[in-house]
Parts: sequence; structure tokens; C-alpha cells
Amino acid sequence: MESYQIMKKQWKKIVPVVLAGSFLCGPFAEAATELTDKIYTNNIDPITSGSYSVSKGDVLLDASGYTGLPAYESSIINTMNGAVNININDGKTLTIKGYNNNPRPLNYHQGSALYAYQRGTLSGTMTFTGGNLIVSNEVTRTSHSSVFGLFADTGGKFDFKSDGDNKINLTVLVPMVGSMTADRHGIGLHNGELAFDGGNFLVKVDGDSVGSVNRRIGIEMAAGSNLDIKADNIWIEANEHALFIPATSGSSNPVARDVTNTAKFAADSIVLKGGTGITSTLETKFYKTKNFIEFTGETLIDAAVKGDSVFADIDGGRAIDVMATNITFNNKTTLLSENLTDLGTGPGYKHPVTGNWIDGYSLKAVSLEDSSTLVANDDLSISSNGGYYNTGLYVLKSLAQFNGKTDITMKNGVDSAKAVYVTSGANAVSKAEFNDDLAISLAGTRADYIAGIETASGGKVEVKKGLILNDNSDIYWAISSRGAKSQVDVNTSGSGTVQVIGDIGAANGGSIYMNLNNENSYLTATSYTSTSGATSKGKVNLDIANGAVWNMTGSSSVTELNLLEKGRINFMPPESHGAFKTLTVDGNYYGGGALYMNTVLADDDADTDKLIVKGNTSGETDLFVNNIGGGGVLTTDGIEIIQVAGQSDGMFTLKNRAVAGAYEYFLHKNKPDEENGSWYLRSELTPEPPITEPPVVIPPTVIVPPVVTPPPRPESKPDPIYRPEAGSYMANMAAANTLFNLRLEDREGRAENSSMWLRQVGSHTKFRDNSGQLRTSTNRYVIQGGGELFNTAFTASDRLGIGMMFGYGKANSHTDSTKSGYSSKGEVDGYSAGLYATWYQDANTLNGLYLDSWINYSWLDAQVNGEKLASESYDINGYSASLETGYRLPVYQGENGHVFITPQAQVIWNGLKADDHTESNGTRVKSGGSDNLQTRLGLKVSRDGVSDRDKGNDKLFSVYAEANWIYNSKQSDAYTSMDDVKVNMAGTRNVGELKLGTEGQLNKRLSLWSNVAQQLGGDGYSDTSVNLGIKYQF
Repeated sequence: MESYQIMKKQWKKIVPVVLAGSFLCGPFAEAATELTDKIYTNNIDPITSGSYSVSKGDVLLDASGYTGLPAYESSIINTMNGAVNININDGKTLTIKGYNNNPRPLNYHQGSALYAYQRGTLSGTMTFTGGNLIVSNEVTRTSHSSVFGLFADTGGKFDFKSDGDNKINLTVLVPMVGSMTADRHGIGLHNGELAFDGGNFLVKVDGDSVGSVNRRIGIEMAAGSNLDIKADNIWIEANEHALFIPATSGSSNPVARDVTNTAKFAADSIVLKGGTGITSTLETKFYKTKNFIEFTGETLIDAAVKGDSVFADIDGGRAIDVMATNITFNNKTTLLSENLTDLGTGPGYKHPVTGNWIDGYSLKAVSLEDSSTLVANDDLSISSNGGYYNTGLYVLKSLAQFNGKTDITMKNGVDSAKAVYVTSGANAVSKAEFNDDLAISLAGTRADYIAGIETASGGKVEVKKGLILNDNSDIYWAISSRGAKSQVDVNTSGSGTVQVIGDIGAANGGSIYMNLNNENSYLTATSYTSTSGATSKGKVNLDIANGAVWNMTGSSSVTELNLLEKGRINFMPPESHGAFKTLTVDGNYYGGGALYMNTVLADDDADTDKLIVKGNTSGETDLFVNNIGGGGVLTTDGIEIIQVAGQSDGMFTLKNRAVAGAYEYFLHKNKPDEENGSWYLRSELTPEPPITEPPVVIPPTVIVPPVVTPPPRPESKPDPIYRPEAGSYMANMAAANTLFNLRLEDREGRAENSSMWLRQVGSHTKFRDNSGQLRTSTNRYVIQGGGELFNTAFTASDRLGIGMMFGYGKANSHTDSTKSGYSSKGEVDGYSAGLYATWYQDANTLNGLYLDSWINYSWLDAQVNGEKLASESYDINGYSASLETGYRLPVYQGENGHVFITPQAQVIWNGLKADDHTESNGTRVKSGGSDNLQTRLGLKVSRDGVSDRDKGNDKLFSVYAEANWIYNSKQSDAYTSMDDVKVNMAGTRNVGELKLGTEGQLNKRLSLWSNVAQQLGGDGYSDTSVNLGIKYQF
């Protein structure tokens, strides 16, 4: 379209206005060499031979005002008496205006302004050299049959030449005058010739104001004619056909047989504009005639028929509509086809005069029939807009070859819109061959039936490189091939980019081969090897490699499938593309890429995507499984995800983690008790084969053959495989429950040292789950500080102190599965704030009874990162509280120190709760451990002392050792429920602890303390912690 606008601007500067106005007049001397103006009124005295020139000024030969008898009408120049030669000087113009009004012309003398033909042995050549030549012809009667600007009959030839820099420019005009129905043509060649070698070549035949524009033709050639135009610019415009090759010839319209018509156009810009561009109605079968048309130069063919300019033929708007014609485009070409039907709202255009539906019924932008050939040696674009049935490229028993890039754009259409349709028949070849990239746009059509490429009845389409067909979600078929020997091949060279959105299908012997071979290539479609109404199957062969993707939108069938290196097939998830999908391969499958499939990870009968291979499998394929809401159960045979009927030599490997609830699924070949070659997802590992004892062999002295008694097959039910993420959820909850727990000694709560304190704790915990499959280790770090806010006494010796504390803690855990080999990481971090209170019976000596309590609120962020799984985040918040008591008894007093024993007891209530969480895979997770009561009973042995040197310096050092029994009221202090399957933390019901510590008062204001504790429980549970604190009295 852009090229058309540029060409149109150029021609506005070139084409003079000659249809109206005054012309120079003067005497006409027929015998003179120099032509002068001539106005014909009563009779027309034609030039019939000789040599003439236009050198002194512009010349007008005008018969437009003729008022004589119709019988005396004649062409103004003809070759009745031999050759005519006219030389026109550079810059000079010869204008010839004919007039034809005879209702029954005897011959083309009376139907054309210029007439070249051979009479007898005389020359039929009419030659014009240099200058500007303008030829027009007019008619007013409605019954006149045919009018031409130029007509060359048998043996006639028009020869337009240039003289050096004096280029000839030709303008042929057949204007519309009044109301008429006569056939009008710019140039007619009936077994004639026209040669042009010059500047600008223009032919323009206007339309009418009435309904019919039958035979408003730019150039008509038939019966073995030759047309050879070499120009700077070529513009041919007519209301019906720009170039028309009918099946008739001569003045009596006999049928043309066994002839060849040839047309060559060469120019910088070539424009053919009309109701149709190029039309040929010849049929080789009947007439044995062939046409050859060649374009050299940038070419535009603009065919448009709208509601106000229609003609009786319902084929209007076709850029090319030919039979038995070979067309070659050597340079960039644009083919525009428009046949609007009130923007596609009805079956055609209902003409306001006749009331008939005559426009837009069947629009084919390019139609090749009856052994025609189209060759495009450069880039070519086709635009087809309108029609009830709209087809971009239609090929019937013909060949189309595109050697450059090809673009096809479809717009509007009512019943159907097809970009490429190739069909053939018995003993015929019909093919469209695209040797470079093909791009098809269907975004502009909303027809009931939309198709990209279709072949039928033996038609073939080969796209050797890339194919882009991806811009209309309402497409019915992206690619379809139906009928024996029908075929569509895409990217046969393997070097193109293929991007196709829309279903593909073959049936009744048709076939499709598609090669997706780079990371930018994709197919988003359902594939069919049989379609509605088909009596037999077709073939669909797919090669997918090097990062290319097939997004499978529905259950599909193919014949052969090669999923090569880095190729991928995505079974589109059911939540966005309907139900689960099955891919059936009727033949063999070769693997080297990856399958992405969806399944409900549940029992053996769970819904799932599925690959069915009726032939053999080979190669290695990666499998990725997406769980769709499955909660996980212990399977038996498993979920059949790949079914193989033939030789099952292919290897399928599960590359991601298939998890559901607390279960881990694995890919197994064969059933547990049957080697059927299929592949199953089971929530178990393959059990170890039973140990078979060697057979008992009877000594050879016995004639009876040895009796081999196989041992009975042990009954073994495989254990379920739990996910390591369960360990991470438990570790997070366990850490949250204990992160900010503390005892009186952890903050060195001496009554006489009421002050600010700060402690840091590092610990390492190991535990297992109750199945023994998961092993977890956790590292914790806490920094906590506080200070006394208030103190009071009830007696002379007791003391009550109340303070506030704040803390930050972080825990990181790592869980390994001893079964699956997968691992998971957990993380908790957050803050706490609380109050504490301590009462001493004897605040001076700290002997006797003491009570210590605290209450804390913690708000924590938790995260679980499973191997190859999405990260999961949730919160843990809540209160915890403690009550501790003990009684300190002195058992030894020495000169430099005293020894004490302190029986202790503590109860810690934990009310932290983790949010219920749904993982990205659908698993619902609940973490337990809330409302656990942990009790501790222990005995502490300590010594307070000071060296002789430090006596009197406010120094005091204590060392202690204590042993504790810790009991948790719950079965464990944390558990995880995944889709109602519980996995518990083991070994925490009863825990023993040994703790060693020291406290030192360095001076009256500064104190330090530290302790190390080791806890041991059942099932491998252990916890090691180190505490370091500092206190400063202001």
C-alpha cells in the first residue's frame, strides 16, 4: 500500500489532463511531413500510411466533435495502405481524440482511434518515435459493442520508440461520457503486437455511473498477441480488468486455439489498477493456448471493487485470476485485492439498481487454474479484503513458486477466509512452494470459518523456511490437509522460525510434516490425524528440537514424533485449556527432549495427561510433572502416564519433583508384577529384590533330577516416600517454640545486681521424623537483652524484681531424605518482646526459695525451600510463658568458697501458631506443636568462690553443673500435616540434659556468664547450645 501511494503521487505529476479544454487549431495538409492541428466534424479523413513529424509545436487531431454519419466514422490513423511513421520532437505533444458512435461497426476502423493491421502484403506497423503521444477515444451511444484507444489486429504492430534522450511518453485514455454500456478498452491486441521503449506508459479507462462496467478494460490481448513495454513508469488503470486475455480473437470473436500470448512489463514502478488486475479466461483443455506474462521492476497490482462500482462478474476484486497462464515477478511485488460486501455483513453487495447480489461472493486475491504458473523471484505480499468467501492464494491444477519472503494478509470475509488453498485432481499437479519465509496474518477477519493453509485432493504446499501464523485466536485450522496425496510441509530446510497458533489436521490420506527447530519456534495447537466426516486417517509427522515448543491445547494424535534435543512438549494445564490431554503416536516415538505433563497425584485411577505410543520408543526423554490438586496417597500400580504398545526401549526420566501432600512420587517402568513397558508414577521407591537362597540339589547318586525349590516370594508393601519439606516445616516450628526460651541462670539474675543485660545463644539441633526417612539439622542464633524496671520487697530479706526484655532470633535448617535423595531448607527469623519477674526469699545470699517467670510474644517469618520446588512463605506468631522455681541449699562452706545444691523445676507453655498454608503445588500444610507444656526437673550443683588475691575487690566467681529431665506433653514438640498426612518429629517426648556453666562478677558493675548444654533424646535427637551473657550495673 505504501508503494501504491508513492506511485500515485508520481503519476499525478506525469499525466496531463486531456479530456477537456481548448486545443490549438490550424490547417491540415495531408501530404505534408509536418503534422498540424485538425478538427473532424463532417467526415474523418484518416492517415493510412507515410512518414510524419511533430517538430514545430503541439498538434491536435480531434474527432470528438464529429457530427457526420456513423457510417463514415473511422480511426484517425491506420495502416490500410502500409506503414505509418511519426516522429515527435522532444517536448512536443501529439494528441489524438477519436469518436465512435456507430451502433454496428463494420470493423475496428470504426472502433478505435489508432488501428494497426496488415492488409495483404503491406506493412501493418505503426511507429511513433520520441515526444509525448496522447490518444483518447469517446462514445456516446449505448448500443456500440466495442471501443478501443489503440487496436492491433492480425499482422498489426504498434512500435513506440525513443530517440536517444528524447524518450517517448504514451497516454491512452478512454473516458466516460454520459450514460453508456459500450465495451471500452484502452489497448486491444488480437493477434497483434505492441512494443514500447520509453519514459512513461499510461492507460486509463474510466468507469460508469450505472451498475454494469462490463468490459472496461485497460489492455486486452488474445489470439497470439505480443506486448513488450520497457518504461520508466507503467500505469494501467481500468474499471474492470487492467490486463485481460479472453478466449476470443478478431473482429468476429472466433475462439483462439493453439496460440501463445506474451506480455512483458519492465519499469522502475509498475501499477495495474482495476476491478481485477490480470484476468485470463482461456482453458488449455479446450483451446490449447498459453499465456506468458513477466514483470521486471517494483510492481503493484491493485484490484478493488466496492458497492458503487460493481460489474456483473462475481469475481471482482481479484488481483490475479488466470487460466493457462505463466506469470513471473522479478522484483518486489504487492498484490492488493478488495471486494467489500458492506464490511462482510452479507453474502455480497445488493446493487441499488438491479437488486441483485453481484459483488463479493467469491473473492480470490490470486487465483491460478488450468496449468497456470506463478513465480515470484523477490519479496511478494498479498492482501485480500472482503468477499463472502475470501481466499488469499487459490491454486487449482497449477504451480506457484515464491523465492523471496511472502506475506499474506486476510481481512473481512463472511462465510470463510482462507489464506492459502491448494487443490488438484486426477492426473494433475497442484503445488504452492515457498522457498523463503511465509507470514500469514488473519487478525483482520472474523469469518465463520478461518484457515491458514489448506490442501485438498492431492494439492501440495511446501514452506521451506519459516512460517508465521499466529494472530487470530478464532482460527479453525492453521494447517489442514485432506485427500490422497495432499501434503503440507513446513520448514523442510530446518533453518526457519515457525510460530503457529491454531489446530493442525490431516485426513483421508493427506499429510502434514512440520519441523520446529529453534528456540523461537512454537506450535500452539491440537493435532488431528482424522477429522469430522473423514473415512480414513491422514499423517502428521512432527520434529521438535533446539528449544522449540509444542503447546498442546487438546488431546492430539500424530503419526511419527521426534522430540529431539532441547525440544519440548507442553501439555497445557486443564485449568486453562479444558480437561487432561492424551497424545497418541500411531507410529514410533524418538525422545531427546522434554515432556511437561499434568496429573492429579493421587491413587492409581487419578486423572492425568498421557502419552500413548502404539509403535516403538527409543532415545532419552526428560519428564516434568505438574500436580493438579492431588493430595497424595500410597499407590499400588501407580498412575500410568506413558503407555507403550511396541518395543519399549526409550528411557524416561523424571526431572522435577512430583510431590503431593506429604508424599514424593517417582517414575517407574512397568507394573510391580508385570513388565509391560509402560511408565507409572508411584509414591514409593522400587523395593529391593528379595534374597533368593541357592537351590537345594540332591546328590548325583540319585537318578531323579535335582529338585529346585524356590523360596516363597515375601509379601512386602513398599513404604511411602515422604517429602523432605515436612522436616523443614517441623524444624521451623520447633525452632519457633524454643528460640526465645530461657531460664533464670541464662540471664544471671543476681538480685543485688539489678541492671541491663545482654545474652547471645548459638545452638545446633539434630532430629529425625517418625518414619526415619528424614534427617534434619538446625542452627539457631539468638540475641536477647533486657533490664529491670521495678523492684520491691515484702520482708527485710526478700526481693521482687520486674523487668522487660527484647530479642531477635534466626534459625536455618536443612533436611535430607534418605530415600529420595532430595533435600529441603527451612528458615525462621523474627523478634520477641516480653516481661519477666524474679523473687528471692533471701536476696542477699540467694539461698532458699526462688521463683522466676516470664511471658513473651514472638512474631516470626518462616520459609521453606524444597529442592526443585517453589519457595513457600508463611508466619508464626504467638505467646509463650514460663514458671520456674528452685531451692538453693548450702552444703559446704570453705574459706574461699561455698558449695550449693539447687533442686529446680520449670514449666514452659508454648502458644505459638503457624499459619495454615497452601503450597503452590496445592498441598495444604498445617504445623503442630502449639499448646505444648514442657516440664523440666533437675538438680544443680554450684560453687561460689573468690581467690585470696581478689578478696575485698567485689569479685565473685561461680561454676555449676546441672542435670535435667525434660518432658513434652505432646507426642512431639512439632509435627507437620500435609493434606491430612501427619509426619511427626521423633525423639522429643523425653529428653535428658547436662549443662555446665560459669558466672563471674568482674567488679561491682560488670558481670559475665556462659554455659554449655547438651540434650539427648530418642531416635537420634540431640541439641547442643552455647550461651554467653554480659551485665552492667549503672
